[in-house]
Amino acid sequence: QSTPEISSMVGQISLNCFEPGQRPAMKEKCETTFQTLSNLRCAGHDFVSQTLGERHFALYNRIWMWDHAPGVLILQEAGGYVERMDDTPYRPIDRAYKLLTAPDKDTWMTLKDVLTPA
Repeated sequence: QSTPEISSMVGQISLNCFEPGQRPAMKEKCETTFQTLSNLRCAGHDFVSQTLGERHFALYNRIWMWDHAPGVLILQEAGGYVERMDDTPYRPIDRAYKLLTAPDKDTWMTLKDVLTPA
C-alpha cells in the first residue's frame, strides 16, 4: 500500500520530546501539518495499527523495551522504518527516547525534518 502525503497522515506525537519552550509551536505545527494526531495510549496497539496501514507514524518520548521491541520488529518486517531522532542507535534492550516510526525510510526522513524544531 502506498504512503500518503504528509498532510494526509495519521499518527501521534509526544510533545515531551521537545523542550518546554518549543512545545506550543511544535503542537501548532503538527496540528496544521498532519491530518490527525491521536494517542492510542498503547504502543503495542499503535505498532499493529501502523503495520496494518491504519496509522502512519509515531514519535515516542520514552518507552520501555516491552513496548517497543516487539512492535519495532513487526513494523520493520512489514517494511516500516524506525530510528531514534537524536542519532543514538536504536537498541532493543534500551529504553527508547525520541523513537520515530514511519512506513519507510524516505518518509522517516521527511518526518524527522518536520519534527525537528527550527
